[in-house]
Amino acid sequence: MTVPIIVLEVFDYRSSVPAPTQQFARKLHYAGSLAPEKAPFLQSWSPALNLTVYGNPNQTLRNQQAFAIHPPVHGDILPGIMQDGFGLVWDGDIQPADNEFGRYTRMNNPHKFSLYMAAGLPVIVWSEMAIATVVQRHQLGYVINSLTDLPALLNTVTAASYRKLQANAQAMSMRVRNGFYTQRALLTMMILLEERA
Repeated sequence: MTVPIIVLEVFDYRSSVPAPTQQFARKLHYAGSLAPEKAPFLQSWSPALNLTVYGNPNQTLRNQQAFAIHPPVHGDILPGIMQDGFGLVWDGDIQPADNEFGRYTRMNNPHKFSLYMAAGLPVIVWSEMAIATVVQRHQLGYVINSLTDLPALLNTVTAASYRKLQANAQAMSMRVRNGFYTQRALLTMMILLEERA
């Protein structure tokens, strides 16, 4: 590239529905494409892990008894529906490096992350995701290497540790709901253009 690059860091997520005050629960939410090639990990999900998926599943997933399925809802109101636990930011397989969609998350910024932040919901992400650095820097949740790490992780989460993550996610919620990252990028662009003029 021969021109300056502005890193957005996080997509903003405007919503007219107030962000709920998240409650401590060892529960997971997954919103996004439920296509088998995008989320193959759902095919072998353990019923011991409390998961709700949001979207329109195929027949195979509809027959799956390992998790709850919430009917599709408009993205504007979805942040108000998830009221406890963690948002799962995951694409690909149990080990994302085994799937092209998982590997892609090493360089993309997943929109579902912004959805969970708009809801003030702490997250769990793959350690090699590009967004993992944001999660760690702002202490917004947990970073794991594989979905096989989930049971042990969830067993160690306490109400006190959850409240700290939730407070940080609530602060991030205010930023993404108010367009902070877009405004910052535009302001940075204006400064760069002014300097080049």
